[in-house]
Amino acid sequence: MSNMIEGENNCQNADVFPGALRDAVIDTSRLIDLGTRSNPFGDPFKHGKLHAGLPDLIDTINRQKELSFIDTYLDFKKAAASFVDGGIGPEHILPVTGKNLIEMAARSFLEKGDEVIVTTSASFDHVLLLQEKGIQANYLDVRSLAEITDNSLNAAKMVIISNPHFLSGALLASDEIAVLAKSCKDNGTLLFVDETLIELSDPYQSIASIVQENEQIIIQRSISDTFALPHTQMTFAIASGNLIRKLKPSINENNGDLLPLVLGTSLMKSGCNSEYLISSREFIRKQKTYLADLFSKHGYVPENSDSVHILVNLKLLMGLKELTQRLKSHGIMLMDCSSFYSPGDDYVRVAVTTKDNIDRFEEIFGIVMGEWAKDYANEKLRDVLTRGSLSGSNIECPYYPCHFPGQDCTFCYCPFNPCKEERTGGEWITGSKGKKGWSCMNCYLVHRPEIAQAILEVLLQQDDLENCLGKAWKTVIEPFI
Repeated sequence: MSNMIEGENNCQNADVFPGALRDAVIDTSRLIDLGTRSNPFGDPFKHGKLHAGLPDLIDTINRQKELSFIDTYLDFKKAAASFVDGGIGPEHILPVTGKNLIEMAARSFLEKGDEVIVTTSASFDHVLLLQEKGIQANYLDVRSLAEITDNSLNAAKMVIISNPHFLSGALLASDEIAVLAKSCKDNGTLLFVDETLIELSDPYQSIASIVQENEQIIIQRSISDTFALPHTQMTFAIASGNLIRKLKPSINENNGDLLPLVLGTSLMKSGCNSEYLISSREFIRKQKTYLADLFSKHGYVPENSDSVHILVNLKLLMGLKELTQRLKSHGIMLMDCSSFYSPGDDYVRVAVTTKDNIDRFEEIFGIVMGEWAKDYANEKLRDVLTRGSLSGSNIECPYYPCHFPGQDCTFCYCPFNPCKEERTGGEWITGSKGKKGWSCMNCYLVHRPEIAQAILEVLLQQDDLENCLGKAWKTVIEPFI
C-alpha cells in the first residue's frame, strides 16, 4: 500500500493515528504516564477547600507528633469507618502503610502449595506475588461470578477479584459480589476484594457493609490511589473484627510513620461524596469520553469502563511491545496487556488524563507510527531487493485491494513516500487539528505491475539505494505524471 504516514487521511491499511508531521519537534522531557491507575484529577491539596485547609493540616500534623502513635492510628480507623459508610466501626478497619495487603493476607491465611482462584478482574500483580510465595494461583476466566462453582470454592483457600475490573475498568454490582461472598462463607473460602478505585466510580457498589455478618471477606481500599497521593503508600483493610485481629503486619508495615495516617484521616473526614471526590468523578467521566472518542474516530473501539482507564484493542502491524517501547522513547507510558491471561494479545490499558495530555498522546502516536512505517518500508524494500522479483497481488492481506483489484503489492510502502508531487494523485490534506500531511490515498503508480517492475529493475542496478531511488523516480515515475 502507498501509505500516507504523515497525514490525516491515511491509506486504508495504515495502522496509524493521523497526527503531526514526522519532523515535528517532540519534548521528551515531559513524561505522561498512561499506565497508572491513580486519580487523574490530581493532588487534592491543589483543589478548593482542601487547598485552603492545607495550613490547618500542617498544624495538625505538627500537633499530632506530640500524641502517641496509637492515638493517630485510632483516629485513622474511625475516619475510615465513617468514610466507607457501610455501618461499620473502627474495629473493622486495619490501616496498612504500603500496598501489601494481599501479601499480608497470604502471610496470615495461606501456606505454600495452597490453591487460590484468581478471576479475570484481578490485578496481575497479585498473581505474581502469590506465585513468588509458592502459592498456586489458578486463573479463572469467567464472564460472571456466578460461574464459580462450589467445587472450585471448596478446593481453594482464597478467591481474588477486583472491583472495578483491573484492566477493563468495568464495575460489578454489589449484589453479584454478595452472592459470591455467601458462597465463599458456605465453603470456608476467603474472598479478597480489591476496591482501591471504587470511590472514583461508584462507592455504593462496595460490599463493605457485609463484613459484619461474613468473616470470610477482606476488602482493600487505597488512600494513595483515591486521592492521587502515590508517595503516601497508604491502604487499609475492611473485614470482620475477628479477621482483622488475625491479619499479621510485617516489620515494614504500620511502622510508626504518622504522616500517611494523618493525611488519610484528614482526607476521609469529608466522606466519599466530598467536593474533591465528586469533582474527581466528573472529571474522569468527561475526560474518559474524550479519550474513548479519540480511539473510536480512528477505528479502535474501547470497552465500556466505569473506572480511571479504558481498555482498547489496538491491533497494529508493529506489535504492542514495539509500540510501547517507541512511545516510551517519546515520553508516553502505556500498559501493554498482551502478557496477561486476558483479554488478548492486542490490548492496551490507557489511563484517563487531561485533554492536553490526550492531545499530545495522539500527536506522538502519529509520529511514532510514521517513524515505524519508515523503518518498516526500508526493511521491506531490502527484502524486495534480496528477492529480486515482484510479489504480485497479496490477496491474503485483509486490506486487499487497498487501491485497485489486480494491484501489485511489492511496494506496499512506497519507497518515494512522501514524494509531495500532486501530479501522482497524492495531495496535501489538513487534519482535524489544522496540521497538514501528505496523503497517497489516490496515487496508484507503484501498484501498477509494469511500473513496479521498472522500479525494481532500476533499484537492482547498483548498491547506492538513494541514487537508485532518484534515478527510478526520474526514469520511471516522471514519464507517467
